[in-house]
Order: sequence, then structure tokens, then C-alpha cells
Amino acid sequence: MTKPKNRYKLTVDNQLAVITSRSGRIVLPGRFVLEDGNRLSYIVAGTARRLIHFRGIWSLKDERTLQFTLFETKRHAGGDVLYFKGTIKAVTPRSLYYRSDGLPEPARAGGKPTCFTLRGRWQADEYNRLTFLVERGSAQYDRLTFRGTWETKHNTLVYRYTRKSLKTRAKVEQSIEFKGFWDIGARERISYVLDAAANSSFSFKIQLESPNLAGKDGAITYRVGVGIGHAHRLRINTIVLYGTWKLGNEGGISFEMEYGKGNYRRIEFETFLKISERNTIGVGLKNRQGEDLGITVCFRRTFFRNKAAWFLRGSQSGQDSRIEAGVSIPW
Repeated sequence: MTKPKNRYKLTVDNQLAVITSRSGRIVLPGRFVLEDGNRLSYIVAGTARRLIHFRGIWSLKDERTLQFTLFETKRHAGGDVLYFKGTIKAVTPRSLYYRSDGLPEPARAGGKPTCFTLRGRWQADEYNRLTFLVERGSAQYDRLTFRGTWETKHNTLVYRYTRKSLKTRAKVEQSIEFKGFWDIGARERISYVLDAAANSSFSFKIQLESPNLAGKDGAITYRVGVGIGHAHRLRINTIVLYGTWKLGNEGGISFEMEYGKGNYRRIEFETFLKISERNTIGVGLKNRQGEDLGITVCFRRTFFRNKAAWFLRGSQSGQDSRIEAGVSIPW
């Protein structure tokens, strides 16, 4: 005869309730902890560190609810879901910090909030939604998908969502700010890099608002479709990267962006001349691999400050020169 397996639920104050065929529902006072590989365990209070280990999958029901779906084991029935209601308090390129909401009145005297620091990395999915890949070991990951929308503020990526206040029940806007920098490495993609060494970055499918830019404006504008909810519909966002064009070495040009508090980063481009008029030069941009990005920046004479001839020589150097026939600088 097969022995019935335990089932599990959470109480309102994040205590573990065990449901057995013999004893019914029993609440075990204690606390949840994360072990190596983001493995969920429960320390039963008043014991010599008695641990209950769980196997399962992490996911995100919504921005307020982190959930863990249990696998079936010899002792545990599969399919039960543990719902942790709280707030994502902070993010880093390799982690996500979660803290449960305030405890209900009966539990406040001796209870403590549940806190997790999940380890992993960030990326964008096929719908340009932000996702966090939770490490499980052996190159396996669970996926937390953020189904709201994101935007840029002072060149910094910010995720925004609304939630209900526990006290007033009114809707409150929350935001999560990601520290990183932008990179333009392909014609139809831009990346927001959090940690290059950890491969933690968001690569978004985008469309240029216009392939022709005015250098004096100091802005690159994109349109990006972001999946909302379960990605059945798209919201079109306009993303504007603000910066200053700088003349580089050997015919190169860079776009210098400020990320707040004097933090500057440059995107470096290779170039080729496309058009030349009496007072302007149209410069085509290429990525580090020499591929055309489909962007032309038009600069006025004052941008080069008597270095136009030097820039032209730099742009013509190399075997991949693409200067159009007949181009000259009429200054």
C-alpha cells in the first residue's frame, strides 16, 4: 500500500502548514531559508536545526507574489504552490532581494518577515520583457518574468508597476531601478548591460524612429514593443538615449552618455562618410565588427573644429572603407 504523501501550504504569516492524512493540518513555527543553488528549505523552530528541504520551480505570479511550485518526491506530493507575498526591495546584476510584507496582527509579537536573496542573472525575453533567471545548478534556470512595462529615466532603465497599499488599499506606484549602461551593437537591437562578465544584460529588439540624426540634438530615439501581461498584446514605448557626440581617434566617433552623479560612459562607433554638403558632413555608423548600423549622423562644420581633414583620412583608412565616390570637404 502506498503511503500518503504530505502536502504543504503557507499561513498568512509565512509559516509552513503541513497537511497529512493522519493528523490533518499542522502549523510548524519556523522560517524559510535559501541554500546553495537557490534551494528552498524550512527551519523548524525549537529543534536542533531540523530542516525540511523542498525541490521545485521559482516563478513570479505578479510583482507582489513570488511563488515556488513543489516537485513530487518520496515524502512530498507534487503540484503544491507556496505563495510568498511581499516586495522586491532591490536588484543587482546577479541577484534579486525579496522581503515579505508586514505580518498580520496575531503574528507580529514574535514573527519575522521572510527575506530571500535569489542568485542568477537578468535578460530580456522574446517580447522585450524583463526576466530574472534563477540559478538551479547544472546550467539550469527558473524564470521570473516581469509582466509590466519599463522605461528610461536619465538614461537609466526603470521598471514600473502598481500595487495596493496594505493599509489604505489604494494603488501605489512602485519602481525598480537597474544600474547599467547602453550599448548599440546591431542594426535592430540595443543592449542595456548590467554585468558583462556574468552575461547579465537586456538585449531588446527595436526600431529606429529615424535613421537620420542631427548631431546637435544629442539624442537617439527608438521604438520598442513590450509584451504586457502574458504577452498577448504589445505596448509601444519610445526610448530616447541622451548624450553628446565626441570626435574619436582615427575617424571614429563616440556617443557619451551620463547616468547620473557624474557617471559617464561612451558608445564607440566606427564610421564612413555618406554625404557632404557645404556646411555639414553625414557620417554613417558601424559597430565594432564593422557592420553598418543603419544610422547617419549629420554634423555641422563647427563639430570638427578644424579637424575635418584628419577625420576624413581616418575614415578612409582600412580595407573596409565605404566613402562614397566624389566626397570632399568644401571648407
